[in-house]
Amino acid sequence: MASSKLKVGVLGAGAWAQHAHIPGWQRDPRCEIVAICDVKAELARDFARQFNIPEATDDWQALVERSDIDVIDSTLYARVSSPWLSSMNAGYRRGRSSRITTISW
Repeated sequence: MASSKLKVGVLGAGAWAQHAHIPGWQRDPRCEIVAICDVKAELARDFARQFNIPEATDDWQALVERSDIDVIDSTLYARVSSPWLSSMNAGYRRGRSSRITTISW
């Protein structure tokens, strides 16, 4: 049985993403981070270069709507969690689903 990696999109390019979330996903051989998003496009691009992530964007709506991403990892604080709510509307669910969203606050 051929297995494919979980495709991960990361929301937020801050300290939590840099020191915990991204390294954690990259240590797991079952996962691949395919995109990172931050409201500061240059910061997202810097993280993409630093962590060898193929895509960087400042458009969180486009990220959460992508059908090729299995997991959205939101590293955002609660006060900026509107992407979390939008990802739920885009079909992501916590728990038992083929599309999972994680949040860290």
